[in-house]
Amino acid sequence: MGRIVLSVRAMGTNFGAINWPGCGEVDIMEFGRKDGFEAGVVNRRVVSAAHWEYEGEHALYHTFTDRPVDMHLDYHLFRLEWTPTELRSYVDGDLFWSFDISDPVGDSLEEFHEPMFLLTNVAVGGWNFIEIVDPNAITATFPERMVPVAASGIATML
Repeated sequence: MGRIVLSVRAMGTNFGAINWPGCGEVDIMEFGRKDGFEAGVVNRRVVSAAHWEYEGEHALYHTFTDRPVDMHLDYHLFRLEWTPTELRSYVDGDLFWSFDISDPVGDSLEEFHEPMFLLTNVAVGGWNFIEIVDPNAITATFPERMVPVAASGIATML
């Protein structure tokens, strides 16, 4: 059983200077979650999420979409729209996640009004998603090629 975790995320530029999740994190897209594997849709489930600190604790708001076909069969466009009031995630033009950030002080969402940088991650194994922590239990092969393309202010993973 080989499973790969793939994600594209934005992290607060103060990551490292302060602890996570106080720096904020926006998961633009993630694949390879255990719940998708258990539901039989691991290659179709796409997740978007926001992580931040609320009253000293980790706060999370996320959702997923199960696409009609396995995502590895074709190229796809993943888009995050980020305005002063809302975050919105799309797959192939379909909106599937939105997050209201219009009251940064009252809702303790200041992290999403500060600079962030993009981070891509390809992992084989890991506790958070598929709970394989023994390297000998990992049977997935590492991807041969991943090409990030940025055009017109939209980042696309091919």
